[in-house]
Amino acid sequence: MKIKTILYTILLLVILIIAGFCYFHFYNKKMIYPQEVYAPILAYHGIDDKKAVTSAYFLTQANFTSQMQWLKDNHYTVISMDKLYNGLSGQGKLPPKPVVITFDDGEQSNFIVAYPILKKFHYPATFFITTSLTNQNPDYMTWAELKEMVANGMIIGSHTVNHINIAKMRLERVEPELIDSKKALETNLGIKVKYFSYPNGGYKNRDMEVKEAGYKIALTTHQSVIQKINSPDSLYALSRYEVFGNLPITFDQIFNPTKN
Repeated sequence: MKIKTILYTILLLVILIIAGFCYFHFYNKKMIYPQEVYAPILAYHGIDDKKAVTSAYFLTQANFTSQMQWLKDNHYTVISMDKLYNGLSGQGKLPPKPVVITFDDGEQSNFIVAYPILKKFHYPATFFITTSLTNQNPDYMTWAELKEMVANGMIIGSHTVNHINIAKMRLERVEPELIDSKKALETNLGIKVKYFSYPNGGYKNRDMEVKEAGYKIALTTHQSVIQKINSPDSLYALSRYEVFGNLPITFDQIFNPTKN
């Protein structure tokens, strides 16, 4: 009887030690500040062969496909915005070579051209939508198209209602842009909208308004692949590398931190 009690006690202690290790190792990670994290976020606008001739905001289909292939060939792990948030907030771990793919505005070619290519490579991406254009302008995506992408693992974020640089707006005009766009996306798509992209990259003195509106991450257009995390609020001014059709450097040079 005494031996059984001792064995049960030892077993209980082992279980407690394992449980404690798992909690502190997996669930109680604390972010140490400041940190510089290699986490490239790519920003695209549209993929359209005709528009790429006249606008740097558009890439050809061949160019975009070759960039997606380059990520695969060079062993980058394309992660979702959710995984990026977990990694930068200390709730998870990023892979050695992470990259996040994003699109701004909600241009129609995102669904017609980019989305099938992303599915082919099994890459998740986040699409930041200007809600006033959704279902209203034939050059932009519809609610039905956004729903299909959500059903297939894509994430939808806000890009305001009217694509206005909120850094240049009065506060009373900023809040509706942040809140109404979020509500429109959540109501029409049946999702929780957690991520925001600043139109024109304008975020000065507006990052805390974004936080108060209920977002977890906000993206600028500061051209860097390094995320400087000085506090939890740094998540509201993350860097992103805009990929243009006329890049002054080659695609592979984007991923070299010494170039940023």
